[in-house]
Amino acid sequence: MLLRLVKGAYWDYETVVNRQKGWPVPVFLKKEETDSNYEDLTRILLENIEYVRPAIASHNIRSISHAVAVADSMKLPSGAFEFQMIFGMAEPVRSALKNMNFRVRSYTPVGELIPGMAYLIRRLLENTSNQSFLRKSFSDQVGLDELLKPPQPVSEGADAPILAYGLSNEPLTDFSKAENRRNMKQALEQVRKDFTKRYPLSIGGRAVWTDHNIVSVNPANPEEVVGLVSSASIGQAENAIDAARLAWSQWRKAPVEKRAEYLFQAAEEIRKRRFELMALEVYEVGKTWSEAIDHLEYYAREMIRLSRVDLPWHYPGEDNEYYYLGRGVAALISPWNFPLAIPAGMVSAALVTGNCVIFKPSSLAPVLGWRLVDIFRSAGFRPRRASR
Repeated sequence: MLLRLVKGAYWDYETVVNRQKGWPVPVFLKKEETDSNYEDLTRILLENIEYVRPAIASHNIRSISHAVAVADSMKLPSGAFEFQMIFGMAEPVRSALKNMNFRVRSYTPVGELIPGMAYLIRRLLENTSNQSFLRKSFSDQVGLDELLKPPQPVSEGADAPILAYGLSNEPLTDFSKAENRRNMKQALEQVRKDFTKRYPLSIGGRAVWTDHNIVSVNPANPEEVVGLVSSASIGQAENAIDAARLAWSQWRKAPVEKRAEYLFQAAEEIRKRRFELMALEVYEVGKTWSEAIDHLEYYAREMIRLSRVDLPWHYPGEDNEYYYLGRGVAALISPWNFPLAIPAGMVSAALVTGNCVIFKPSSLAPVLGWRLVDIFRSAGFRPRRASR
């Protein structure tokens, strides 16, 4: 079996995309580390020559020389492996290897123009890099001794995501990891156990059951009932408004940092329930993840920033202040298409700015709406009960 060993083929892509997703960068960040690892893998391939036919794909003279030296120390025949090079690149090196009776395979990209241009740009980026062997040897005229010295890996700390204004997006779940796939499967099984469960309204901190329910069904199988959520009457809606007004008289006075801390706690609660919520989104609306955590983190930080206004003017004899106050009670009706993220953003923005909320989730995703309320409750929100 032919096994081709390459290095650095999509380095820019891997570093940028994984940093955007908030995942650890899966490639080495220093070329010396890549070169050292390439030599380790070369040795492993040549030590297992009875099982594989190694193809050493490189234009780096140090990497090529290392492969030749390892093969020579093992007394391997020159035809036991091969070198691979792009047609038209490093021709003197290719000729030298041929003269040494090594098998050399020249290859060139073939296909449509647009993918071919992308391939060309990638090659240009690699070969014109400050760390490129070709640039060092042919353009910078670096001496042979310097080019052939063993790569020295640089020890550095773990790569961290770049933060903007103290906010970094919550990493998406990486389903290439077996643990995440296993957790998701378990969550799908666990959530299914709660199908047909009934959920009450929450008014003034009390659970309120009604005779009329909103029936949530699985859109992929409408015969499956995900849950039944109590539907409010006009009178109950008025009670909710009264309770919210009563709570607002105190909530509006709560320090901004305290309000923000509730949102941070809610975000942490969603992290703990990540797979449960994702599974519920699968069943209730056919989705697999949500940006709800980002919304909670963003609005909390924004409110803290807005609360620290430094006025640009100062008049003798005056004390001027500038601050934001809640307006009262907000009525929020969320859509179904982002059944957790959108209401999480709407509710958290209203709460952290000092308002109280009457929340009505989409009738297509009422169970997720109830879960969101439960998350805020778990984070410490305890509204005052309305007096009768």
